[in-house]
Amino acid sequence: MRNTSQIFNRLRLAAALMGLIMAYKHQAVAAPLVGPAPTEEGWRMMRRGFAENFADVTLTTQHGKKVQFFADLVKDSAVVVSFFYTNCDKTCPDTNAKISRLRRELQPVFGRSLRFISISVDPERDTPAVIARYSRMVVAKSEHPDTPDWFLLTGSLEDVTSIRRQFGLLDPDPIKDRDPSRHGSMLAVGNDGTGRWSFVNASLDAELIAMRIKRMAGWTQAMRYGDIRKDLKDLIPEAQVAKQTYAVVADRPVAKALPVLSQVAGKFTAVERTGENVRFSDLRGKVSVFGHLYTVCPHGSKAVLQAMKELNEEFGSRKDFQQVSFTLANTRETPSFFKTYAESLSLDDSAPWWFTSLEQPVLEKFVTRELGLKAPRLIPADERLNPLDVYENDLRLVLVDQSGQVRGHYQVFHPDTEVSETATRSLREDVRRLIKGTPTISASLKQ
Repeated sequence: MRNTSQIFNRLRLAAALMGLIMAYKHQAVAAPLVGPAPTEEGWRMMRRGFAENFADVTLTTQHGKKVQFFADLVKDSAVVVSFFYTNCDKTCPDTNAKISRLRRELQPVFGRSLRFISISVDPERDTPAVIARYSRMVVAKSEHPDTPDWFLLTGSLEDVTSIRRQFGLLDPDPIKDRDPSRHGSMLAVGNDGTGRWSFVNASLDAELIAMRIKRMAGWTQAMRYGDIRKDLKDLIPEAQVAKQTYAVVADRPVAKALPVLSQVAGKFTAVERTGENVRFSDLRGKVSVFGHLYTVCPHGSKAVLQAMKELNEEFGSRKDFQQVSFTLANTRETPSFFKTYAESLSLDDSAPWWFTSLEQPVLEKFVTRELGLKAPRLIPADERLNPLDVYENDLRLVLVDQSGQVRGHYQVFHPDTEVSETATRSLREDVRRLIKGTPTISASLKQ
């Protein structure tokens, strides 16, 4: 009986050990985390030594430079790693906006000792040329030399997969894993120097993400970069430090008359979504907002439409207000298409918002000579985010007064959310003032 009991206990112990081994193997491939599942705070710790065996694969940055993922970007550094793909229109824009904000807000704390790293989960389509163009839309430039770097990376499918495997972000179903739209919105925050790593949910408020980055990356970096920031203040005038490329908000400038930038004649006819012929010259006597519409754009046009929808909600019941979305004439975006498209935005035919298409010679002349925007740029085939992504357009909204005079350009789409939010707020303020008959400039610059 004793021998039978001992054999039974040994078998039970062996089964338990086998279960632990299998669990460890599964964890190493699918979820390199220990400890509790994601908490309500939206983060969880990763095991010590997590990055010790990172695959040091070769990737390409948005500037076309070849780098080693671990040796050049992660080793002895504090990093925030995210995953994206250029045609993403769901979680990626929000994550990118938060990264832009975090770069600005964490600059005084970490300087360039902190790096942001974004890796494409669709590397076969997101070539270096595509990544380069995408970066121009999402990575805000800064004149401050101590701003944390942000690397957008692509590489071979095999190398990117090896990194995702290391982070435990592979779907066990290979068919689902090949669908880039299923990638998660998690940030991997770590400090290779201390060996501390954590997953942070990118859907959290930017303040909470910043707090987690500070805790994981270490406050000691602030001391390391304190002397450098002091030197920068001596080298760069205070006004220049405060006025970075994203800083467009003055303290409280004295209101003054809106400038007259150009004159809109609009002496041509276009077909509106209702099928009616309209003339832009018929808008005299109304305050108008013009914007370029690109229905296949997953980034800029979405922000432009959102700003115009907010204007419609505030001013759409007025007879002295009109909005105009225009695009290059093509076989797809017909009046019936625009009618359906407007309905998808919850707009009925009575909304003071025209959706029109113009032939290229008319469009280019109208955009450059009358609205004062940049001419559309033909995108090289290897830079296109999708097959229909043919032209790169100036997506600033244009405010036109009752006399057909252009009074301002508003950059409602910008990689830095502070710029876009300020421009959107300024546009609403200036529309109100023009309607009230007091054309004064808002507290913000609009160029």
